[in-house]
Amino acid sequence: MTDSTLSYNELLQENASLRAQLAERETCAEHRRRADEQARLSEGVRRVAAETALRESEARYRTLADTMPQVVFIATASGFVEYVNRPGLEYMGLRLDEAIGFGWLGAIHPEDRQLVADHWLECLNLGNTYEFEHRLRRADGRYRWQLARAVPISGDSGTIVRWIGTSTDIHDHRQVEEELRESRTEAERHAQELDRLYQTSPAGLAFIDRELRFIRINQTLANINGFPVDAYIGRTLREMLSPSLADRLEPVLRRVVDEGEPAMNIEMEGEAPAEPRNFRY
Repeated sequence: MTDSTLSYNELLQENASLRAQLAERETCAEHRRRADEQARLSEGVRRVAAETALRESEARYRTLADTMPQVVFIATASGFVEYVNRPGLEYMGLRLDEAIGFGWLGAIHPEDRQLVADHWLECLNLGNTYEFEHRLRRADGRYRWQLARAVPISGDSGTIVRWIGTSTDIHDHRQVEEELRESRTEAERHAQELDRLYQTSPAGLAFIDRELRFIRINQTLANINGFPVDAYIGRTLREMLSPSLADRLEPVLRRVVDEGEPAMNIEMEGEAPAEPRNFRY
């Protein structure tokens, strides 16, 4: 029979081996604990550094925004306005606590308010750039046209974390554009009236260029000469008039074109181009 009893020395060796294994496990566990702690500390430091950098960046942005002569605002991802620059508050005549959140909507013209709110919420939901023209109440109580624009700012994960926007007074520019549109409309109306007078005048009328080519001719003169209106456009006097009439008329019109000398009360006799031997005065 084999004796399976361990000797004293063998027990000591076995005990030493177990102790070594236990110590190695404790060392590994300590290393893991320290590594985890270091990772947590590093993550904490990184987060604090990122938050500090963000606060410093926002502080610099707000300082810059306070120097801009327009309304500048910052909103959360949900559209809650949390900051309006000092010139913007002064422009609207509001305190910050009155403008933040959705308090700024109270300064929008009543006719534009629902449109602005609907468009703002739509852009928030879709993540699209916000751009809209509306009227905003100034501190003196007058409403002035604004061009409002806001862009989404995304975080590291790609999700929107805030919105940054501006509202620029375009009232004077818009007023000039409106006046120009009205002037253009009025000019077009006058041009139409003049054209009607030109076409219905009982006198023969025509426009010519420096080469004495017809640019326009009314129906009355076309009827006198016996050709349709389209036949004259782009052609010279000599091409469309009888030689005898062209010889008399060209020198007169050449002085008008070259020297700016008016020609008035000049009587001429000549054959109608489409009806030879039919003389007209």
